[in-house]
Amino acid sequence: EELRRWFLQNELELFKWRFVNNAPDDRNSWLLAHGLKYQAISREEFESIREELAQVMAARREDPAAIAAIDRTEHYKVPFEEVIDL
Repeated sequence: EELRRWFLQNELELFKWRFVNNAPDDRNSWLLAHGLKYQAISREEFESIREELAQVMAARREDPAAIAAIDRTEHYKVPFEEVIDL
């Protein structure tokens, strides 16, 4: 059971790394291919909520490097009911 947990954790980390390091068009294609119809927010919308996103990340004690990278990260609209599953 411990090896299974270790394997799943490492597979998840590898998936996250690959997903984040893909080009935005590749990410969007992958999302659509898997039936995930999440829409990336526009730059204007991001600027309007940027401060709130940074505050949430800080409150969750996110890595300071991740908070600093908020401007380089693509953000998506996700229906509220689906957030808990992510």
